[in-house]
Amino acid sequence: MAGVEPATSCARALWPLSYTGTARERYPIMFARSIACALFCAFPANAQTAVNWGGTGCTITIVTGQPHVAEITCKNVLTGGVTHNRGVLMLDGQPVEIIATMGPGDDPDRFDVIPPVGYTADPAVDVPEGGQAVIRVYPMLLG
Repeated sequence: MAGVEPATSCARALWPLSYTGTARERYPIMFARSIACALFCAFPANAQTAVNWGGTGCTITIVTGQPHVAEITCKNVLTGGVTHNRGVLMLDGQPVEIIATMGPGDDPDRFDVIPPVGYTADPAVDVPEGGQAVIRVYPMLLG
């Protein structure tokens, strides 16, 4: 890297004077940012309780004392165009995939839920414009 110098005076002030030492010692802010980014990327949706596509979306609520362990409430608001959207909610640290197919105009939107291994969910629901529906997630009973 000898002979390479940044073009701006601001960059020159930040340019390391020495190439000795570890990256952590030479670039402490960049090192801290990379650690923060790595942690964020490693745990992107640990507390993901909602997905939203322009107002249409779903939320998950953990339930106790019932045969089902979670309720996913999906609501439909008027959005533009026909789209196919995917989102992820979290249930006990496991991903629950939501597929929302938005119909044209006032046509109902369809919400499909793909639960994690060990769980099952109600079938997909068609939600009319301005309406909402609840999909229940159950633990899978084996035996």
